[in-house]
Amino acid sequence: MSHLSFSSNNPSLKHEIEEAIQPDLSQFEFDMYHENFVVVSFKISHEQLEIIEIMGSNEYLIQLMTEELSNLKMDNIYPVNDIHNFKFIFTKL
Repeated sequence: MSHLSFSSNNPSLKHEIEEAIQPDLSQFEFDMYHENFVVVSFKISHEQLEIIEIMGSNEYLIQLMTEELSNLKMDNIYPVNDIHNFKFIFTKL
């Protein structure tokens, strides 16, 4: 069992992504001594997330979140030129 949490300064966007993102962490081995995270900067253009930069504590998590976010279609309209920064934190329950 695992838990995903993340931070954002836009509650509407946070809620929409929180509802849509369901990464499969069943194959991931959690590091119990370090934070398991992914930080991503992105824009939203034509209902799609356009990743500007992504980094994290583990290549598997980076790839997983890149796929999840790239396949996400946004329902709400957000300003095109805004850059959003999210930090996803993965913990084992």
